Amino acid sequence: MNWLHYLVEANIYLGVFYLCYCLFLNNETHYTLSRVYLLFSCVISFVLPVTQLSILKPVEPIALEPVAIAPTNVAIHYAVPPPPPPMDPGFTLQDGLIYVYILGVAIALTVFLFRLYQLFKLSRGNQKLNDNSYQIIHLKSDNTAFSFFNYLFIGTNISQSETIIAHELVHIRQKHSWDIMLLEILKVINWFNPFIYLLQRSIKTVHEYIADEQTAAYERDALTYSTFLLNNAYGIQGSAIAHSFFNYNLLKKRIIMLNKNRSGKLARLKYLAALPLCAGMLCASTLAFAKDYGWVDLTPKKTPVEKPKVKRLKIVDGNITAYSDNVTVKEKDGSSKKFEVGTITATAISYLLKEHKLKVTIIEADSATNKNSPMVVLPDAQDTIKHQSPPPPPPQPVNPIYKDLIEYTAKHVRYPTAARNKELVGNVLVSLRINDAHKITDLKVVNGIGSGCDEEVIRALKSYPGTISQKPGTYRLMTTFALIEESNSKSHYPRRISSDIEDSKNFIGQVVVVGYVPKLGIVKFPPPPPPAPPVKKVGKIKFPPPPPPVEKVGKVKFPPPAESPVKAVSVN
Repeated sequence: MNWLHYLVEANIYLGVFYLCYCLFLNNETHYTLSRVYLLFSCVISFVLPVTQLSILKPVEPIALEPVAIAPTNVAIHYAVPPPPPPMDPGFTLQDGLIYVYILGVAIALTVFLFRLYQLFKLSRGNQKLNDNSYQIIHLKSDNTAFSFFNYLFIGTNISQSETIIAHELVHIRQKHSWDIMLLEILKVINWFNPFIYLLQRSIKTVHEYIADEQTAAYERDALTYSTFLLNNAYGIQGSAIAHSFFNYNLLKKRIIMLNKNRSGKLARLKYLAALPLCAGMLCASTLAFAKDYGWVDLTPKKTPVEKPKVKRLKIVDGNITAYSDNVTVKEKDGSSKKFEVGTITATAISYLLKEHKLKVTIIEADSATNKNSPMVVLPDAQDTIKHQSPPPPPPQPVNPIYKDLIEYTAKHVRYPTAARNKELVGNVLVSLRINDAHKITDLKVVNGIGSGCDEEVIRALKSYPGTISQKPGTYRLMTTFALIEESNSKSHYPRRISSDIEDSKNFIGQVVVVGYVPKLGIVKFPPPPPPAPPVKKVGKIKFPPPPPPVEKVGKVKFPPPAESPVKAVSVN
C-alpha cells in the first residue's frame, strides 16, 4: 500500500496549494506568475512526500538484543512449535481499492489516447500550410479554431481569422500545450482527485488571459478586442486537450479580466506564500506521516565517527560465551593463573583449550561500548563463569505472522524519561483487536506500570501501518521495560511474565525495551495492588464462663444466749 499512501499524501498537498491559489491569487493580473505558481504546485506536491528533515525526528533509543546465558552443566533446548499456516484473508478492502484505482487509470488513459488520436487524424486528413514555427491546418466547412503544440487548426467559415490566428500563436510561442500535457498525465495518475480537474481548468484560463492580453495589445486597445470576442462567442469548441479560441463558459471572465486594472507590484509578494506552504508541508511530511518512502533527506544526520577498536578475549566454555580483557583459571595445586588480552600467546590459548576446555580467541570490539566488560573467573573444576550483571531473560519464540509487528514495536517504543528517572522497570500488557481488514484497533492496557510507559506502548501500536494475517479477534502483547547502567556493569529486568499469559492462545509475544541510566540505585517496581480486607470467619460464639453458683441461704441459727447467774437474796 506504499504507492497508494504516497498518492494520498501528494494529493493532499496539491489540494492545499490550489486552495491557496483560489483564496489569494485567482483575481491577480500577474498571469505569468500565476502560471508559474500552478505548475510549481503540480511538481512540488509530488516531491514533498519523498522528502524529509531528519533533524526534526527524535533520536530513537538503541534496542538491545537479549542474550541467553546458561551454566555449562545445563543444556537448554527451546522447543518452538511450527507456526500455523497464515490464514488466507480472501478479498480485502485493500485489494478492492487497488483494483478500483487500476480501473480508473485504465479508463483515464484510454480517453487521453483517444483524444490524441483524434488530433492526429485531423492533422493528417486536411490541407496544411507550413510556416517556420507552426503549421496551419484548414478544416473545411467548419467554424472552430484551436491550437495544439505547433499545429493551428482553423475552420474555413471563420471571419476575421487574422485576429484568431494572432491569439492562437501566443499559445504556440509560449508552449502552453506542454502545461496541458503535464496536467493530462497527472489526471491519469490522480483521476480520483477533484482538485486536479479544477487545477487544469484554472491553468487553461490563465493561458487565455495571457493570449488575450497580448492579442489586445496587437489590436491597439482592449475595447476593440472585447467587441471582437462578443461577436465571435458562438464558435465550435475544439478538442479538450487543445487551446480553443471559442469557449463560451470563459467569455465573461475573459472580458472582465481584460478590462480590469492591472495589479500593482506589491501584489507579486502574494506568490511568496508558496514558500511557507512548502516549509509547513515538509515538516508535516516528516512528522505526521509514518512512511518508508522518504528517500530524500535535506538535513541528514551526521554519520557517527567509527569508534576505535580494542582487543577482547572471546571465551567459550561449553554452552557459555563470555567476553573480557582477561581470564583467570585455577590450577590443580590451588594457584591461580591470569591471562590478559595484550600478553596472551598462542601457546597459552592451546593450554587453556587442552587443560581447562576453554576455547579462547582474540577479537576486536568497540572501545566505547566494551570498555567495562565483565571479568571472567573460573574458581573451581566446574568452570562456572560468574558475571557481575544478572543475565536477561531468554528471548521468547516469535510467530512469523507477528514478526513485523514485534520488530516495529521494538523500534518505535521509547523509554519514557519520567520512568527512566524514577528507575522504574516492569511489564506492560496490552490488549488489541484485529479487525476484518487485519488492522489493529481497540487498544487497551490490561496491566500497566505508569510513568508514561503505558501511553508510549499504545502510541507505537497505533502508528503501526501494516496488517496482520491472522483471523479477527482479541490478542495480547507484552512490552518489558528494563534498565542498564551506561557502563554495562549492572542491569535490572522485571520479573518473568506468568505462564498463564505466555501459554495462552491469543498471546502475540514479548518486546524488550532497554533504557540506559548513568548509575542504577534501587530499582522501583510498580506497586502491587492493595490486599483485599481480611474476611472474618464467623464460627461458634464463645461466651464467658458463668460465675460460680451462690449457696442457698436458709434460716440462720444463732447460738442461745448465756444464762446469767442468779444471786440468792436473803430477806430479813
